[in-house]
Amino acid sequence: TAPISTGTPDLGPDFVLCSDSLVELSLSEGFTSYLWSEGSATAEIIISSPGIYWVDVSTSCGVVRDSIEVLPSLLSIDLGPDQTICDGDLLTLTVPTGFTNQFWSTGSVSSSLTLDSQGEYSIDAINSDGCLSSDTLLLTVISLDVISQIDSACLDVGYNFNGTMVYNTGFYSDTLSNINGCDSIVELEFTSVDPPVFNVI
Repeated sequence: TAPISTGTPDLGPDFVLCSDSLVELSLSEGFTSYLWSEGSATAEIIISSPGIYWVDVSTSCGVVRDSIEVLPSLLSIDLGPDQTICDGDLLTLTVPTGFTNQFWSTGSVSSSLTLDSQGEYSIDAINSDGCLSSDTLLLTVISLDVISQIDSACLDVGYNFNGTMVYNTGFYSDTLSNINGCDSIVELEFTSVDPPVFNVI
C-alpha cells in the first residue's frame, strides 16, 4: 500500500487564461486520491474556460482541499469603428496602450499604420496578460468627383459659374464640397459669343 502523503495540495496562484487556450491543472506533490470540482479523479485535469477550480486529496490529516481562480483576459484590442476618408487624405491607426508585438495585415510591425487606400485592415497584438488579441477595420475611400460643363453666352451677357461671372472664352475650374464632405472639381469650357450685328438698310 502506498504511503499517505503528509503534504498540502497547492494549485499555485490564480492566473489569467487566454481565449481558445488549454491549461493543465496539477499538483507538484503526488497523493493517493483526487477529486476535482468537475468530477475527475485523476492527478491532473485540462481546462479551457475561466472559473474557480478545486481539488480534494487524501492526506495523513484527512481530506484537504485547495482551490484556484482562473480569470479571463478582458483586454481586447480595438481599432475603433470603420472609417471613411476622401481621396488624397490619410488615416493613421495606432496600437492602443497595453499591447505589444503587433503585426498588421500589411506586414508592418510598427506601433502605427498610415493608410490611404480602400480595404480591410487587421492587427494581431499581445496584451498585458500575454494573450493574443485581434481586430479588423474597414476603410472606405471616396473618390474625387469631376463634373465637366460646356456652355456659351454672348460676350456682354457672360456666364454665372458657381457665383463668379465669366465673360472670356476659356477653361475654368472650381472646387466644391460634396455631400460626403469631400472635394468635387467642376470644370467649365466656356465660349464667349460675339453678339450679332444687324445692318439697317
